[in-house]
Amino acid sequence: MSNTIRRRNTHTAHERGWGHQAPTSRQRRRPTARPMQPKPEASDLVTSHAVLRWLERVEGDQAIRQRIENLILADGRAELIETVHDGRIRVAGTRTTLVIRGGCVVDVILENGRG
Repeated sequence: MSNTIRRRNTHTAHERGWGHQAPTSRQRRRPTARPMQPKPEASDLVTSHAVLRWLERVEGDQAIRQRIENLILADGRAELIETVHDGRIRVAGTRTTLVIRGGCVVDVILENGRG
């Protein structure tokens, strides 16, 4: 064999007609550029989950429960909740509706749809 003739398996990808070469291991590890993220606004810094955990762990479950019960049970609503058993009660003077299931308040809905 002469020096000008190569064996078939020694040809490069380009010489074989693939049109490109496989990326090297260094090229594969290079991270892709990420677009700049907009700076979060103050309201985006704390998630709803974090608020719930704060209330649960810092304020305490019993303290929160007591505050809610004081607001909900005012004006004889306790008897109304027991009577309704399953349904909704709108709290007078607020934009709040209480969702009742099995004689317990299970959700609070605001007029604008948040809850």
